[in-house]
Amino acid sequence: MVGRCTTASESSIAPAGPCRTGRVPFPVGPGRTIALSDLSIPQAVRILAESIKTPQPPARPTTVGFLNMRNHVAARASLALSEAFAKMDYVFADGVGLQIGRRLLGLPRFQRVSGTDMVPALLNDVAVTGCRVFLLGGTAQLSSVAAMRLPGLFPGITISGYQHGYFDASEEAQLLDRINASKSDLLLVGMGTPRQELWLLRNQASLEVRVVTCVGGLFHYWAGDLRRSPRILIRAGFEWAGILLQQPHKWRIYTIDAIRFLISLVFKREPSSSDEPFF
Repeated sequence: MVGRCTTASESSIAPAGPCRTGRVPFPVGPGRTIALSDLSIPQAVRILAESIKTPQPPARPTTVGFLNMRNHVAARASLALSEAFAKMDYVFADGVGLQIGRRLLGLPRFQRVSGTDMVPALLNDVAVTGCRVFLLGGTAQLSSVAAMRLPGLFPGITISGYQHGYFDASEEAQLLDRINASKSDLLLVGMGTPRQELWLLRNQASLEVRVVTCVGGLFHYWAGDLRRSPRILIRAGFEWAGILLQQPHKWRIYTIDAIRFLISLVFKREPSSSDEPFF
């Protein structure tokens, strides 16, 4: 049944145990769900900022991801990616696609939280503490430019290190040593889906940071080679149009993947008497 908490007996992917408050299981395949966090941006920022500001180092990092239409299509095709999302502490619904999916499936409400909005809000909050941030992902030029510009965008932030995302598996252990030696509070992983989520799944236990967030293409905004869509488009659910105009090579995401996403959900649709809008 869609819309209730999933137990271990019902899914090999969803975490076992009682339903955690404010989480909505979103189906990603037969017997598989990803628990979406129903938190507003201020609520999410408060929780993550507390993890960064607390004097006592955590036993393990708090992990954060964002599920959108494209990631959902990828997770349906990959058990490993489904597992990576399911094992994160917080997964936020990014984009209008999941809101349409929510209505098609008759799921409870959950917040729409974009990483391009939430992560900057978090950085603004923790900047006063001198939060140490490590950037991982992108090309060598992209990561270096983003690292150079970030302290100016968020005064008080300290760049503890950065690394492009095109490293070999043989270099991974050395990279983990670098990240841990940097004494970073926040690790932002921008290698794109599925690589960033699978990297986190593989290395979470070895990371000595407070919070790890998968941020996709966020570094492009900070480097200045990608601009946010006008606020009116964002609020209307059409931010993708602005991205597509600047990055036409992503046409497949907003055409073929969008169709695949809707087809995968429409056959799971349950009757709903609600008159609320799709988004």
